[in-house]
Amino acid sequence: MISKSILFFLIALLLNAEAISQITLLRTNNTPKAESQYIYQKVKINYNDAVFAGNDTIWNFSDMVFQNDSLNYYFTRNPYYNSFPGYQNPGTLDSTYLRSDNAIYRVTDTVFFKSHTIIIPPSFSGQNPYIGNVYYPILRFPFLLDSIIDLGGYQGSALGFSILQSCQNWKKADAYGSLQLSDTLLVNTLRLHTLYSYSALTGSHSGFGETNNTYEWYDEKAELPLMKVEFSDSWSYDMGLSTHSYDTSAWVFISKVNIPYNSIPEYGNSSESMKIFPCPATDAVYIKTKKVIKTLKIYSIQGLLKGEQLDLSAISDVYRLNISMLENGLYLIKGTYNDGGMFCEKLLIER
Repeated sequence: MISKSILFFLIALLLNAEAISQITLLRTNNTPKAESQYIYQKVKINYNDAVFAGNDTIWNFSDMVFQNDSLNYYFTRNPYYNSFPGYQNPGTLDSTYLRSDNAIYRVTDTVFFKSHTIIIPPSFSGQNPYIGNVYYPILRFPFLLDSIIDLGGYQGSALGFSILQSCQNWKKADAYGSLQLSDTLLVNTLRLHTLYSYSALTGSHSGFGETNNTYEWYDEKAELPLMKVEFSDSWSYDMGLSTHSYDTSAWVFISKVNIPYNSIPEYGNSSESMKIFPCPATDAVYIKTKKVIKTLKIYSIQGLLKGEQLDLSAISDVYRLNISMLENGLYLIKGTYNDGGMFCEKLLIER
């Protein structure tokens, strides 16, 4: 027969395993999908709330205020997609690579990592930025609470000169709990904390450095972070003169769009080929473009479809869109052109 002590131990082990499984990042669920575009909206939050850590933490961002800025991440396996405009491509790579702006990725059974990215050498090196082959792990699977990835740190002299450099770079899962957004409560979320810290002392009277802390929240189904908060701190001093700059930003995931393999979208550059005015709008908005719009949809900032082909009419290269039935707020206008291109722009309605 099993003794009571062993039985209680087995029960405790099972309960602990169940708790851990709720905050495990699995490869099949948490790798960004090819031919997909992910949209984030910038928000204003109380940044002190983002740094809370521990088990069963509650991060309450219900009072977040949406801003006009948005971010778009596009992932594709199309080998002709140029991830590095303005740079020489890293050679012919097959379609097993996952491409996005400013980075090319590889996925293995256990690791999702960058394989090519833009390397920016220190300013004193005299080198220009270039595309380098790297092994930069983004995630290792499974990723559990208290997991850590060493992203490469070093300390020593640079280029044979008396320039002392120090660099820390790691990613770890330091907390889990519930993430309260403006209208959604997400439970069993795992927070990943990434630190990049660099300093260079060029003498007893001069030096410079930078520290970046990034906090990202995932759950088992999130392909990219559900929310991301960034803290940036840079400094320099020279012969008694010092400068210091500090910046913060917060982004929340809004929606995902599936994109055909052979369609290279214009996300991130649509403002160059189209204009939407006025901003803010009241009862109508105008879209100026030299291309022919084929489809058009309007989504709320929460990702709900609010309308499709709403009274769309064109006068020359200007389309008029009736929005009188929509309430005040921030929306996303998504559409396609006749040539297969796509666009996504923000729409702010105030009356």
